[in-house]
Amino acid sequence: MSGKKILKVMPSRMTLQQMKAKAKGAKKGYDLLKKKADAIKSFLQRILRKILAVKERVGRLTQQAGVLHTKAICFAGEFNNQVIQSTPNEAAFKVSAREANVAGVKIPIFERHGGD
Repeated sequence: MSGKKILKVMPSRMTLQQMKAKAKGAKKGYDLLKKKADAIKSFLQRILRKILAVKERVGRLTQQAGVLHTKAICFAGEFNNQVIQSTPNEAAFKVSAREANVAGVKIPIFERHGGD
């Protein structure tokens, strides 16, 4: 056989109506799951776009920082230990977590608070 499951039913109008109702319910369930999956995919795509933008920005800034650090060492000499010792021990910003409901699925959302 082709792998399809064949239901043994009595060939009557009532059975036909029951099978139509089951098919209608299955179609509705499939459509709801498809909607849910699409909503989650679009949510994750937005997050990935933000991550990519931040990643590119960090890459550019890291490259600039390396060049500027090299220039500073060239002109001022070695000063890394003085900078490390003068750094504050407290956090510059805080992160809070909450849950968002996206199409019935709870997804953690992290938000940054404080010093930009």
